[in-house]
Amino acid sequence: MMILMILAFVVAIMAVVFAVQNAVPVTVSLFTFDFDSSLALVLLVTFGLGMITGFLGMLPAMIRGRKRLYDRNKEIKTLEKRVSEAPATAATTTPAIGQAGEDSDPVL
Repeated sequence: MMILMILAFVVAIMAVVFAVQNAVPVTVSLFTFDFDSSLALVLLVTFGLGMITGFLGMLPAMIRGRKRLYDRNKEIKTLEKRVSEAPATAATTTPAIGQAGEDSDPVL
């Protein structure tokens, strides 16, 4: 956890240094709109929008993976329950090896 805080602090410092060194005003034109802003702000907003787009693109795969994990954990619990119940029922319903009736022929 501490390493993540240190990493976040380093990234924040780098973003501040980047913004200070790239304070050149630029005009961004989008259709009929014109925006005047600093180059650093434009680049950071563009980077943020790219991160959001990437996350939204990854989201369906993440949801499928979590659903698959949930289904498998549910199946594991069902199988564990079945295994825990199996020895009790198997001991009462099936004879042990070597305790077959006297008239049975041994398999060679």
